Amino acid sequence: MAFLIRSFLRARSLHLIMTSSFRRLSTAVNLSDFLPIITLNRPREIRETFGEMSDFSPSLSVCQNLDELLKTQTNGEVFWPKILQLSVTLDRPLLAKALSDFVISSPQRHHNATLIETLVVLAFQKRYTDFLSLYTLLWNRMSSAERVSSAPKLADILSRTPYWETGVDLYSQLSLPSVSILQKLCEGAAQFNSSEACRMVAMLPEFVGVPSDAFFDEFLRHHPTTADWTDNSLTAVGELFSIIKKKHWVVSVNAAHYIADWFKKTGSWDVALNVIIEETTCPACKTKLQVLELTDEYCKSLADEFFRRTFLGECTDDLYLATTPSELKSLRQFLSGQVSPFDCVIDFINAMCFLKIPFERNKAGIQFTEALRKLHHMFNFHRFCLVGRGNPLMKNKVFWEHIKQLGDQTGVSVFSFVTENKSQDDLFMLYMALWSGAQCYLVSNDQYRQHRYTVGPALKFKLSQWQSIRQINIRPAHGHHFLRPSLYDTRLHGSVEAGWHIPYEDKTTKRGQFSPVHWLCISPKH
Repeated sequence: MAFLIRSFLRARSLHLIMTSSFRRLSTAVNLSDFLPIITLNRPREIRETFGEMSDFSPSLSVCQNLDELLKTQTNGEVFWPKILQLSVTLDRPLLAKALSDFVISSPQRHHNATLIETLVVLAFQKRYTDFLSLYTLLWNRMSSAERVSSAPKLADILSRTPYWETGVDLYSQLSLPSVSILQKLCEGAAQFNSSEACRMVAMLPEFVGVPSDAFFDEFLRHHPTTADWTDNSLTAVGELFSIIKKKHWVVSVNAAHYIADWFKKTGSWDVALNVIIEETTCPACKTKLQVLELTDEYCKSLADEFFRRTFLGECTDDLYLATTPSELKSLRQFLSGQVSPFDCVIDFINAMCFLKIPFERNKAGIQFTEALRKLHHMFNFHRFCLVGRGNPLMKNKVFWEHIKQLGDQTGVSVFSFVTENKSQDDLFMLYMALWSGAQCYLVSNDQYRQHRYTVGPALKFKLSQWQSIRQINIRPAHGHHFLRPSLYDTRLHGSVEAGWHIPYEDKTTKRGQFSPVHWLCISPKH
């Protein structure tokens, strides 16, 4: 065997190595066949080799002999962690069992990296007694620095075992909290039927910390729907739903299906998926959802925070990234010169495109004026502001003559703010609408995702919620061209007594709305 391995390591052609390996695999699998490709770190060749072989179980003596040889090889220490990892990821349970048995037979002779990958195998194979013994040995021999550096990996592994609470202690030591690791620990609490599952979920952050699909699957599976257990289970599920509402979470479509299936099994609830709530009344159960009220004070606070995060940035290096000093000065002068806030801010270029209005001054003037007239009649808007980059149409006299006639007929006032061509005009229209207060609406089909995802999770949620009830979508095929925004709170609604309406994300949705389009309706049978 030693001669074979040395000949492999001396081979200069990877082709010769693989040809020799495949010839061997056609008759019998030899653990040493993997030594060259693993120590040389050839991921593609490693997977090809494993793909050609069936599962096998090397004996303890073979592993011991190879381990002695590895101590004399360059990079030999990477072999055991790598092949342990591959035995799990490529689904070779016999190999995984043999390798983990070899390691735990004499763990003191192995590096920490090997022990950590062995813990992964033991957790995967549910060998929890062996897991605890090896974990205790590893932890006791680690230095303080090693414990800190390995904490994320160990917490993740512990989340798959009954010892997940030990992972919570490790998580508290992380210098940078990880949402994904905490989500894994929540899965562990649910998987092992802990009464602490809801407490764990409550540790997840608002907005971005929604529990994983696996959590919902495990949590609901461990709460029976039989008559003897329904009350206790329903109390636990109700507690989970209260946390979801408090945290402003929108669950995934998979989680929604897990929840729907669980309630169907009880036989006591009417369940409807794919519910679309246009205004405030659920079409499935006829329940009215809570209306989301905006105040001028809230909008002012939101406008100030948005201005600080987008126009000024978090530090002096960010200053004027979205605009220029002169343009920012123009914005302030423009707003300070207004006698009252706007009722409606319009994304001019976006509206022209989606209304299919030609950029020809006379036709554009006539058709855009009619769009303003419809907005005036539908929403009782009186003060409009058109915002956009320096399109010549926005300064054309013929175009504005038609709009002035509308003002003479209806009393509406229409203003415009033209940004520089290089500026991010969408920031200006968002800010102006927020600055104008609770009565102002924004007309656009742009979802402004790039800004919602760069202002931080808390402000992102507030913007999304504001858009859901204050942004008007354009639909040329629609009878009035404009779709009214929703009026309701976009969070989970309901209680154990009244039932629930749970918003969920559907990746196939292409509709230009900002509130969750799909809802899960759960109502008690009467």
